[in-house]
Parts: sequence; C-alpha cells; structure tokens
Amino acid sequence: MFDDSEDPSFTTRTVELAENMSHIMEFTRIRVLEAFFCLIRKGISNVIQYNDEHSDFPLSNDQVCTYM
Repeated sequence: MFDDSEDPSFTTRTVELAENMSHIMEFTRIRVLEAFFCLIRKGISNVIQYNDEHSDFPLSNDQVCTYM
C-alpha cells in the first residue's frame, strides 16, 4: 500500500488500521483521509473555541494532546 522503507507516519498507520476494519461503505483511502482530516480540523476548532471562551484557564499542551 505505502512505502514502508522507513517507520510509517501516524497518518499512514491510521489508514492501514482503518483498512483492516469492517465498513458499511466501500473502503477508499481518499474517503478515509477526508474523514480523518475532518476530525482533526474539528478537534482543533474545539480547542480554539474552548480557549477563546475560557481565556482565564486555557487548555495546557498536555490536555490538548490528550484530547486530540
């Protein structure tokens, strides 16, 4: 599927994991990547919104890493 001459990236490992799961719709790499990046964008958006609303006590880097 991907060149694995080096340690695969987080994204590559995620796509490979998703490929081995059962799916309702036909599996395509592009669909998985679109969904994956949509979830990442939403997570980032949630962190930014939280930090804007709670500027007195924003999330720490460790909290953001745990959430994401």
